[in-house]
Amino acid sequence: MNRLKFKAIIRMVSISLGAALLMRVFLALYLARDPVSILDGLGTFAAIVGVLLAAASLWIYALLGPLVRAAAKGAYGTPLSPEEKEIAAAVGYRIPAAVTVILVLAFIIGPIVSMGVNILSGSARYTAAETILIVLLNVAFGLMARTHITESLEGILSEAIGALGIHALPAGTRKRGLRSRLVLAGLSGVLLALFLLAVAGLGYIRSLSRGFQNPEAFQTRYAGETGIVVVLVLAWTAWVIARLSRNLASDIGSVTGQILTIAEGRGDLSRKADIHRTDEIGFLVEAFNRFLSGLESLIGKARAAAAAVRASSESLAATADEATRAVADMEGSLENMRSAVERQNSEIGDTEGTIARMIESIDEVAAQVSTQAGFVEQSSAAVAEMAANIGSVSSVADRADGVARKLKEAADEGDAALADSMKAIQEIDESARSVRETVQVLSKIAAQTNLLAMNAAIEAAHAGEAGKGFAVVAAEVRSLAENAAASAKNIAALMKEMNGKVERGSALAGKAGEAFMSIREGVEQTTELVRTVSSSMAEQKSGAQEILGSVNSLIEATAAIRDLTVEQKDKSKGMEQAMLRIVEASNNIFEAVQEETGSTQALSRVVRTVREEAENNRGHVGELDAAVSKFKVGEVR
Repeated sequence: MNRLKFKAIIRMVSISLGAALLMRVFLALYLARDPVSILDGLGTFAAIVGVLLAAASLWIYALLGPLVRAAAKGAYGTPLSPEEKEIAAAVGYRIPAAVTVILVLAFIIGPIVSMGVNILSGSARYTAAETILIVLLNVAFGLMARTHITESLEGILSEAIGALGIHALPAGTRKRGLRSRLVLAGLSGVLLALFLLAVAGLGYIRSLSRGFQNPEAFQTRYAGETGIVVVLVLAWTAWVIARLSRNLASDIGSVTGQILTIAEGRGDLSRKADIHRTDEIGFLVEAFNRFLSGLESLIGKARAAAAAVRASSESLAATADEATRAVADMEGSLENMRSAVERQNSEIGDTEGTIARMIESIDEVAAQVSTQAGFVEQSSAAVAEMAANIGSVSSVADRADGVARKLKEAADEGDAALADSMKAIQEIDESARSVRETVQVLSKIAAQTNLLAMNAAIEAAHAGEAGKGFAVVAAEVRSLAENAAASAKNIAALMKEMNGKVERGSALAGKAGEAFMSIREGVEQTTELVRTVSSSMAEQKSGAQEILGSVNSLIEATAAIRDLTVEQKDKSKGMEQAMLRIVEASNNIFEAVQEETGSTQALSRVVRTVREEAENNRGHVGELDAAVSKFKVGEVR
């Protein structure tokens, strides 16, 4: 990288020294018209120029230090901080100012000092007017040399500045006008040509003042010399302008190449154009770099968005596939649900009919229970009446007991029959646990009582006048027996199941009748029979009370059954209402399933549309990704 410094210094020194020597030769040949005059003051000229160029070289060497160090770091791959880049880039902006200062010292201050030394030493060869013209010619040479040096150094330093990767101008950078550079390049050549022609003309006039023998030949010579000067100046100017144009074309070509690459839909957007100058081209390159940064960010985001949209499209397509399968499963489930609801409606209809028939059965049971309650109440009244009659018979038997005492002797013959009656009474007592058994006992007692009354009547008839009172009692007993038999028949009509017991009681009563037949032979047997009747009536009264209690319990149970039946009927009504609500709810469910089936079909169409759109979107994203993938971008921030 030190070669860069020496190359820049050599280029500056060679151009500056060449311009100074060219001007000195021109003055000797065209103004003094004496080639030997080149040596006049050569020592002073060399000393001044040498000191100025040495100082300028040291200055340029120092100015190029940051740029050279930064370029060296870049060559070794060491990253540069933004501050280092800014300091290094500033070198390229400071060099033109330094060159201007150097050339002002070399072509204005230097000649003035040299002329002053010549005047002080008394060796001055030019007049004041000629001195002013010479100073102006120095200025023209200095301008031309400045333009030449600036463009040459810019070409030398552009590679190093480009290696820094400077893609943006530092804040506050002052723009160097490109137009002023072009104007200065052209104006420098024009001024140089004018002043050269003026100096040449002045030399011609000085030659004429010294007198020439052949003026026409001198004029021809002057014209040729003037043409040579003009050609040389034009060539130098053209070379400087060409150098300037080449530098401009290089920067513009770099930007143009990237623009064409981007226009063709490809290119590395992360690669920015390097800024080598601070004129309009530099600001154009900076603006272009900003455009590239924005485009890079846009393409990067578009690529990321395309990738995201592609992933989203693939995910959406996959989701749509899953949704399609889910909708198909849902449709199958809804169809199964619809079939299940139809079966449920059928079963609910059957259940509803069953409940209706159950309610009808409950109504029939309630009616039968009411009828049975009426029959039980009638039986209770009959049993109560029978108990009252038994009480009356018992009272009569008590009254007859006094008469029976008198007939005690006749009662001995009825012991065997009484024993049979006692057995029958024991059986009646055992069968009194139920109403049916009680009816059988009552029938037996009624039959026995009737038979006893008949026997008593027969015996009373045999007794004559003494048996009239007993005949009355026997008639009353027979009447009571007939009433008891009637009550027993009523109960037997209600309790058909008691017939077996009644028949057994009748059989036993027959046996008792056979026993009482033997009473005909004696009053003693009648007396014993009266006692037996009295005892039987007492027991029958107790049994009748038990039967009455059982009947009352049966009435209460029947009432409870009737209440439970009514309650069950009410609950059945509630069950019927609940069943109606279930039917209504089932119908609503069926309608909802039908509507859901339609909605599911619509959803299936929507899912298919979404999947198709996802596939189309995936294709469009693929086209977008193919388009943006042609560009190379850095990391998207």
